[in-house]
Amino acid sequence: MKKIGLEKAAGVVSDNTGNTRKARRLIQKSVPLIVDLQDVCHLLHNMIKQISKLLYFKDVSHSSLYTYCALVPKHCQYGF
Repeated sequence: MKKIGLEKAAGVVSDNTGNTRKARRLIQKSVPLIVDLQDVCHLLHNMIKQISKLLYFKDVSHSSLYTYCALVPKHCQYGF
């Protein structure tokens, strides 16, 4: 970050393993203007996974999974 310039960075993002979480916190402490962000993609993935389990989305989830398995059968383990 120092090499490219601290003023060009707005935040740090990494996964949530212990060492990367600590590294984000250390960077944020040394440069207070830097925002410490979690792994947003992972959080969104978990949220969508939970939403897709709602009864309201059952038909959509099932048909999407069926289409995926038809297109990419080697990754499908759901027995369609």
